[in-house]
Amino acid sequence: MTHPESFKAFAFPERHGKLQKITLPWKDPKDGEVVVKVLACGVCGSDEFLEEGHFGATYPRIPGHEIVGDIVQISPTVTQWKVANSLMELREMADTQEYVTLRAEVLVNLPADTDPAEVAPLLCAGVTVFNALRHMDYGPGDLVAVQGIGGLGHLAIQYARKMGLRPVAISTSPSKKDLALRLGAEAFLDSSKEDIGKALT
Repeated sequence: MTHPESFKAFAFPERHGKLQKITLPWKDPKDGEVVVKVLACGVCGSDEFLEEGHFGATYPRIPGHEIVGDIVQISPTVTQWKVANSLMELREMADTQEYVTLRAEVLVNLPADTDPAEVAPLLCAGVTVFNALRHMDYGPGDLVAVQGIGGLGHLAIQYARKMGLRPVAISTSPSKKDLALRLGAEAFLDSSKEDIGKALT
């Protein structure tokens, strides 16, 4: 495959700076690496921490760590992947760019019909919630409280239900009730009006 000599990325030029479009030079992958064309990159709360300088003081800094993309170039030492594999990756920051070079071991294969925009956010919020649930000591039918129905909570309800648990959604926002129940919560508790400890026992 032919590749461009350069490509676009978005970066914070300095601490508290606004995102700017920059140009990066193409680099062929080194041993153990692949180059991925980014199809979707989720936006996470930690990207704001990057902008504020909490992850080091070297700038420009490219945010993003939730990507779905296609492999476009592979180093000769990589044998488990092929060009055009659709994948997602789990790694450090720096994915809001057209192409990204990654270690082959951080990739996960995806079905070809995957919607990149739907899958990308699962790489941070989704993995965080899934790991918390899978390491819990529980059995089928156990009650699990999900505190907050936001970026992680709405996924926790769905995962818990699929794992055979009985999720109860807890929030101070009554507007989240319909969503929580639709996603599979057995009940919704408004912690601004109820004693949650009593309600759960």
